[in-house]
Amino acid sequence: MENYWNNLINRLNIPVFQSMQLFIIICGCYQAPGRYYHNLDHIRTCLSMLTLMEGVENREATELAIWFHDIVYIPGCQYNEEVSAASANCFLQQLGCGQLSNDVYNLILSTKHCADISAAGQPVNYLVADIDLAILGAAEDQFRDFEKKIRREYGFLTEQQYKRERCSILQKFLQRSYIYYTHLFRDLYEHQARRNIHKLINYLIRD
Repeated sequence: MENYWNNLINRLNIPVFQSMQLFIIICGCYQAPGRYYHNLDHIRTCLSMLTLMEGVENREATELAIWFHDIVYIPGCQYNEEVSAASANCFLQQLGCGQLSNDVYNLILSTKHCADISAAGQPVNYLVADIDLAILGAAEDQFRDFEKKIRREYGFLTEQQYKRERCSILQKFLQRSYIYYTHLFRDLYEHQARRNIHKLINYLIRD
C-alpha cells in the first residue's frame, strides 16, 4: 500500500513528512475494528484495477478518490460517502492540493450506489463507481466471502433485519438496465454480477 501512496504523492509533489502523516491516518481509519470488507484490502484491490487501465483522465484525483472513498464507514449510515468526501476535502486543503478537492469530492459521491449517475456523471465517475462494485461480478467463492464480510459488518442486525435490508439493496441493482456504467466492466462482470445477486437473494429469502 505504501508503494501506491508514494507513487501518487511523488506525482503531486507533496512533502514526504506531510504525506506520511496522512498515510498513517488513512491506514488507521481502514484498520478500525469492525471493518471486515471496507478495509485496506478493498482499497488495494481498487487501486490495482486502476493501475491496469491506461488513458484515465484526471488520474491523480481518481486515485485520491479511491483512497478516501470509504475513509468514513458506519454500516447502515446514509451519509458515509458525503462525510468521506468532506474529510478528503479537508485533508487535501491542508496538503496544498485544494485544486483537486472538488474533483475528488464528486468522484467519491459516485460510490454512493443508491444514486444513478448515468445522466450527470463523467467517464471517470463511471469508472470509479464500477471499480468499487467490481466485487459483485467476482467468481462465486470470492462473492460468497464478500457477503460473509458484509454480514459481519452488519452484525448489529438480526437475521430477519439483515435479510430484509440486504435484499432491498440487491434488488435495486437488478432493477437497473445495467449494474455497471462502462462497457469494459459490463463485458467483464455484468453477467456474473447478476448471477451472483440472483443466487444471493434466493438464498436470503428461502427461509
